[in-house]
Amino acid sequence: MRPITRSITQQYKQELCKNGYHIFKNICDKDDLHDDVISLLNKQINSKCAGPIFNGVKNDKKRIQSSLRCNNVIISEFIKKLQQKIYDLLPSDSSLYFSNWVILKSFAGCEQQRPHTDYNIDTIVDKNNPPLLVLVSLMPETYLDIWTFNGLHKKVVMDKGDVLIFRADLVHAGSSYTKENIRIHSYLDHPSVKRIPNRTWFTD
Repeated sequence: MRPITRSITQQYKQELCKNGYHIFKNICDKDDLHDDVISLLNKQINSKCAGPIFNGVKNDKKRIQSSLRCNNVIISEFIKKLQQKIYDLLPSDSSLYFSNWVILKSFAGCEQQRPHTDYNIDTIVDKNNPPLLVLVSLMPETYLDIWTFNGLHKKVVMDKGDVLIFRADLVHAGSSYTKENIRIHSYLDHPSVKRIPNRTWFTD
């Protein structure tokens, strides 16, 4: 696994300012994403606690989410270790904090979401220190559609163990999937920016 260093942190900061996102390869290795972790996350997303989230113009219920519950040692230690690895990428004086880990699942045939942000970008005063979003790939061929600051549309492709970090003011959309995919997602909130849970701002 590639070690996390301050030089990588600097690269992340440059990419974040330029493109609004950065992919860190292999942040979670095979010791992190072992079979017990994947099995427990699958069990949670397949439970009755999971529900559909918006998907295209009409919700076809092929994209669902569930709050990630750290209700056992295996999941608790996995999230604790993951969060520390990500905190290590941030400046030492960062005031960002994790909130609302969720598990996302797309079924085969899931359509792309409408382009949106999860924050009201008008409330982000400090453009050099915005809230961030985190997407962790649990399997190969995990995607996210994004629109860079110059309006270029791209489909970001992640492998198992990759972590995507992107700015709160970056327009994005859950991608379409031809086969089932499970991933986890969280926010790095900022104390000065209010985020309204389960609210999105469409841009199309």
